[in-house]
Amino acid sequence: MKNYWIFALSCLAGGSYAAVHQQPYTTNHESIASYDVPAWYSEGKLGVFMHLSAFSVPAFKNEWYASNMYYADDIPNLMHPEYRKSFRDHHEKTYGALKDFGYKDFIPMLTLEKFDADYYADLIKKSGAAYFAAPAVHHDGFAMWDSKEIDWNAAKMGPKRDVVGELTEAMRGKGIKTGVSTHYGRHWKYYTFRPEFDTWDPANEGLYGKRRGDKDPPRPEDALKWERVMNELVDTYQPDYIFVDGGICDGRSEYKKEYFRDAMYRVVARYYNQSVELEKGVVLSWKRDAMEKGEAVYDSEGSLEDGIPDRPWQAHFTVNGSWGYTGEKPGWPVGKMLRGFVDIVSRNGNLLLNIGPRPDGTLDEGQERVLLEIGQWLQINGEGITGSKPWTTYGSGKLNSLAAGSPDGNKNDPDAVRYTQKDGALYAWFVTWPENGKVILPKAASFNPSAARLLGGKGALNITKAGDDLVVELPEQKIAQYVWGLKLTNGGDDTEDDLAAVAAAAVAMSGGDESGSLPTRYRLAKPAPFPKGGEWFKKAGLGLFIHWGPASVDDIEDVWRMRQPVKGSDPLRPKVTPEFYYNNAPKGFTAENYDPDKWMVAAKKAGFRYAVLTSKHHDGYSLWPSKHTDLGVQTFLGGRDLLQPYVDAVRKNNMKVGFYFSGVDWNLDRDYMNYYFSRGEEGWDFLGNPMRQDVVKPLPMEIVEQKKKMVFEVMERYRPDLWWWDSGLPLTVEETAGKYNPDMLFNNRGNWYHGGTMKGTYPVTHYATPEGFPSLEWKHVKQLVQAGTPWEICMTSQRSGWFYHNTNGLGEQTGALEDIMYALARVRSWQGNLLLNISPRADGTLPDAVYSNFGKMADWMEWGAVSMFDTKGTHFPEQSNVPITTSKDGKTWYLHARPGAQLDAASWGKWKKIYYTGTEPGKPIRVGDVPKVKSVKLLRTGKTVDYSFEHGELIIPNPAAGPDGLHEVLEVKF
Repeated sequence: MKNYWIFALSCLAGGSYAAVHQQPYTTNHESIASYDVPAWYSEGKLGVFMHLSAFSVPAFKNEWYASNMYYADDIPNLMHPEYRKSFRDHHEKTYGALKDFGYKDFIPMLTLEKFDADYYADLIKKSGAAYFAAPAVHHDGFAMWDSKEIDWNAAKMGPKRDVVGELTEAMRGKGIKTGVSTHYGRHWKYYTFRPEFDTWDPANEGLYGKRRGDKDPPRPEDALKWERVMNELVDTYQPDYIFVDGGICDGRSEYKKEYFRDAMYRVVARYYNQSVELEKGVVLSWKRDAMEKGEAVYDSEGSLEDGIPDRPWQAHFTVNGSWGYTGEKPGWPVGKMLRGFVDIVSRNGNLLLNIGPRPDGTLDEGQERVLLEIGQWLQINGEGITGSKPWTTYGSGKLNSLAAGSPDGNKNDPDAVRYTQKDGALYAWFVTWPENGKVILPKAASFNPSAARLLGGKGALNITKAGDDLVVELPEQKIAQYVWGLKLTNGGDDTEDDLAAVAAAAVAMSGGDESGSLPTRYRLAKPAPFPKGGEWFKKAGLGLFIHWGPASVDDIEDVWRMRQPVKGSDPLRPKVTPEFYYNNAPKGFTAENYDPDKWMVAAKKAGFRYAVLTSKHHDGYSLWPSKHTDLGVQTFLGGRDLLQPYVDAVRKNNMKVGFYFSGVDWNLDRDYMNYYFSRGEEGWDFLGNPMRQDVVKPLPMEIVEQKKKMVFEVMERYRPDLWWWDSGLPLTVEETAGKYNPDMLFNNRGNWYHGGTMKGTYPVTHYATPEGFPSLEWKHVKQLVQAGTPWEICMTSQRSGWFYHNTNGLGEQTGALEDIMYALARVRSWQGNLLLNISPRADGTLPDAVYSNFGKMADWMEWGAVSMFDTKGTHFPEQSNVPITTSKDGKTWYLHARPGAQLDAASWGKWKKIYYTGTEPGKPIRVGDVPKVKSVKLLRTGKTVDYSFEHGELIIPNPAAGPDGLHEVLEVKF
């Protein structure tokens, strides 16, 4: 969201805030309107909220029971009196007189003894929803958290538990954005006060409020109480999302009193300002005229916005026609829900769905089914929904399945079509499978597609133009149901497949022969036997690489920009001069929100077994208070040690500690280097002026010794388990492992250069670390496996590269997780480790996308870890078209199926072409030379899978994607 910080320096590997301070949000309309909707919300499209309070106990007609039960026939201008009277009649017949048994007496019956927040978090995750709002307080005034402002709350009476807190923790544990649903703005007028009602008793004011006349206007203190309640929720739970019901408007619309509207703006300004301080994008949705368009997210209950609004908006509906629990009933037809969903998304909107649990805390099957079926539909069609944007038109025909919240009487045109777009593709949604097998897409000819496919289907479809329309021929056999999506592309991936080129170059470097000479990054120099205490590395499987430092700051993008020329410059000049880098980047690296324990808790759940942090990168900035350099935390962060909290967090989470250390130092070496890798006259000096390579003076050995002392500092202070060289120094094993940790492991990237030539590799090497997964080729790895050489491959997960930068938003994005997880499977099938890099912002925070990936990985690891860790490898790629890992005894094989999301082989580019060749859509899994098979099951579910043999090969259909689009694993028992 927009905030009151203007960043002078941008984040590359961290997210630093060297900032110019402006005014915070105020209650001024212009100030509030400067708020922007965060990407997690506008891209998420689907949310869920919950109605739960004492009204769930009587479960009669609707959630307004608390108000309607106090029917009095002398209320002036009462709407629907007979309907409201039915509540009182029911209540008195069932529970007795309202003076003896009032609404308050339902509270002890709200037991929630079976309420399970983890169940709801799992259900919301399966539904595909991006956010959730816990039921904080309804019109009835009974708070569902341990409130200091509302004495009558669920922590003190009834269930005696903090429902909001439990749901918030469970949802966030699943990576779901979490907030609160609030309806307290109508509480001041919700109850009727008569001597024959228990509302009249002052002892019950904590629930019902003070006595008031039927038409008394709101009082200033009513609005102030509402404001305190809202602020308490914000302070207690730091919600990502707040739902504010339309009752907040009643004081203004009915009595022309501005108390509540003024309080609303104070609450919103405070909420927005707090979100800036916490560095999190937040959303508040409002109804009716509580605010003005553009100041928050407008919520349209039971209706659709016309056209395509410029600003994201929201419609909310309930999954079974009731907001709170009103007895067992079927959920709405999922087809209706999905037609409404695509209609809303095509118009730049989000759908917020409601569920209402029973008073014991459980959810009935009808409501559960709706969410699960929507989640199943999104697994197939989500690529055209999540993260999508509207096209030039939302489509044609009527699709008002959810309009006005009515479950019936809403007709839709069978030929209706809706459009969304994402990543250059156009998605067309149709709601009727045509008998002639041809779908007409109005106005879509202007997109000029070159290819079309059906989401969830296989193979390309024929497309023809008919004036302004397109006609797409569907497969002969109908697949799926409810709403279908077509993906149209016009040119596919026409970017240079540079990663494939790297892979081809790696093959050439091997001599094209399995026994050819290995590239340096695969070889061990001065190989040493593994220390007994280092055996953990061979079965670790997954390590966390962390590039963090001044290169994470705005306007920097990467440490290497000091040595990269501006294209076409003559004479050559750097993208960022070293002078600019050193004058600016260290100042912008603040680490002000650094919380390595948060990193490691999430990483541990995701399956990481060790971590490697850049203690000093090539720029020379030390993340510990070094006595041997002025460039580092000792100068810029008041001596704050950034390494010790990392070490403590890693060890606290039972992971192994590693440090990256660069033997070069472009700060110390500045007078003895040409900053461009050049020959002859090319290059530049520290100031960016032209500098010939052949005039560079040799680096004094005093500087080399200075760097060695920095190495010893880190080893002595933190006693790491692993030392990750990125260019080395002339050190001996006696000086390092022999002195500081005899079990310390060293990678093979310690090449030491001096005077322009490589002098050696120090001190020893235990394992190899090739870089960049697409360059990893079996021709090289096979030699490592055959020789029993431990190895890891390092690759980065964020699209900005090794360090964080947010140019074009790349730092906030990650590569496709299905590809990353499949990379891990391929590496493990070759008995290596994957060292996966993350890039924190300069303030020490990680993008939401990283935590989201960690959450999805954690979910996958719950069932899939057995196939990744402490395993062996076999067969792939010589006798299998998918990676295979095996149990230690070899009696169980784990076949890592191609992710089902990789459907269209024609559009595979970059990574996918390398990963999935041989497993194109329609091709089964094939494995040769297998023992006698006893069973084949889907590891995640235990469900038996059909298999056959053909010409001696085991043949298994390639399963569709699993949860979160990640690959499934087939367990084969012998």
